[in-house]
Amino acid sequence: MVNLLRIKFYLCCTLLLLTNYAAAAPAAIADRPVLDASSFELDGPSNLMVVTEVRISTQSGYVIKAGEARTTDIKDFNNSRWTFKNKVEITTPEGHSSADIAIVSFSNNQISTLHLAGEPATFEQRDAAKQIVAQGHANAIDYDLAQHTVRLSNNAWVSYGQNECHAVALVYNIAQQRVFANREEQHGERINCTISPAINTKSKNTVP
Repeated sequence: MVNLLRIKFYLCCTLLLLTNYAAAAPAAIADRPVLDASSFELDGPSNLMVVTEVRISTQSGYVIKAGEARTTDIKDFNNSRWTFKNKVEITTPEGHSSADIAIVSFSNNQISTLHLAGEPATFEQRDAAKQIVAQGHANAIDYDLAQHTVRLSNNAWVSYGQNECHAVALVYNIAQQRVFANREEQHGERINCTISPAINTKSKNTVP
């Protein structure tokens, strides 16, 4: 039954996107995100499409899984906005995130904005050996893909290395592996951080 639903889903999407795909070069088609789902429902008058048990992957290494996703931008996946909910899991080139709800915008076949909400929403950054470099959680998380930053707001917590910080809002720089907080975003609340000194194994001196 699931396979049949997927066949119907692909046929429907093919008909909806046929004009755009026919006009695109083969290389451009190959760069498009790939969508897989177990079922779909399309409302013609509103252009609302709802898919369940959905998985969307991009050529840049992002994979989004959720129990449900919906969009009204059915004619142009290349520039579309989707809302995912029900056990949202996002794999990024640097790690992993989870949320109750995710709002994702696509531009030029890639994710342009990524907003997560949950109680809490979470993120992890891993290195090449799949070891956790940093992790955090908050009620809202926003990825700035251009700046390679993760902004956590509303009860934000970030742990990186031997250090951790808790504040109303925190920003973690993925590329630099640094965390910082803007005073104006704290709404009068204090920023609490635990900073553990690095241990120099080559020295016999103990850091005070």
